Amino acid sequence: MNSYKNLQYEEYGLEHEQVVMLLHGTLLSVWNYQNEIAALSERYHVILPYIDGHDQATSDFVSIDAMARKLLDFIEVTFHGHIALLGGLSLGGQIALDMMSLKSDLCDYAIIESVKVTPQRGLVPSISPYVLPKNKLMAKGYYRTLPFPKELFEPCYASSKALKKDNIKKILQAEAHFKMPETLAQTKAKVYIEVGSKEGDLIKQAHKLHRRIDKSQLLLMYRYRYGDFSMNHSQSYINLIEKLLRK
Repeated sequence: MNSYKNLQYEEYGLEHEQVVMLLHGTLLSVWNYQNEIAALSERYHVILPYIDGHDQATSDFVSIDAMARKLLDFIEVTFHGHIALLGGLSLGGQIALDMMSLKSDLCDYAIIESVKVTPQRGLVPSISPYVLPKNKLMAKGYYRTLPFPKELFEPCYASSKALKKDNIKKILQAEAHFKMPETLAQTKAKVYIEVGSKEGDLIKQAHKLHRRIDKSQLLLMYRYRYGDFSMNHSQSYINLIEKLLRK
């Protein structure tokens, strides 16, 4: 693990020029992209930040905007303000959208997966179905009900144990109340918006985002659920990145 100021991140493929930054999902961690690391790091400089309030992050979660600005500062200092590709799942996708709204020339491409872009009405739950019980035996049984690969149980269990109740509450509130910024329409990135056919209201959210960003491409994946693209169909995710960065 590496650090820049109060940002913690994993880094692979330092010898490569093109930089790929992937932001993990809500209350998950960098293991979200564990099955992509080996292949991507053979061609690209891969950065996997720990979002504040998650796993190995030393800072508590403050807001989506605060996290976006922290990452922009890191990119400005480390990569002269520009990377090849930015990706994100759910909360990570919201942070990516905020980053692109703040800096229109931040990246050449973006992959946004399973993201809410309009504020949720009503009460926001204080628990998440993706946080495992602290009892490991119970956690193993519960994990089998989630749409995650079997081999990711151990890192998922470890990152769940590291979550604080206050951070969980703040993170879920921020995700539920996120509204896509007006300036997002000015991004110069080619944006690919992915959503699964089994993701209910997120399909409508994806269409709204697609309408906001001119020339974006909507990927409606048949029978995919939350996180399926990056976690259960990692080769397809890798193939898309490689196709984009070869252009």
